[in-house]
Amino acid sequence: AGRTLQAADAQFVLLAEAASLAIFTIDDESGKLTVVMPEYLRHVHEQGLARYVATGQRHVSWDGVSPPGLHKNGHEIPLVISFGEFVRAGKRVFTGFAKPSGTE
Repeated sequence: AGRTLQAADAQFVLLAEAASLAIFTIDDESGKLTVVMPEYLRHVHEQGLARYVATGQRHVSWDGVSPPGLHKNGHEIPLVISFGEFVRAGKRVFTGFAKPSGTE
């Protein structure tokens, strides 16, 4: 089973790299995702996520959101993000796919 999972993971990573996708998984504290956001959006994201965890009400669509992202060299790039939610060990986990806007 471990080999099959490793092969599937490797295939998934290869597919993601070929498609210019970023794949992310965050928990309800979302520390990892805010690092790739322009600073002025981090607080908005944190408040929106906290509101969703507390009330179950989404403040944006989870399919095809178009926020600006922060490139590793520091400039903003337009993104398209889709994500969903599942529960692992009693904790909410969010996973999604991001790609630069305008890429097919």
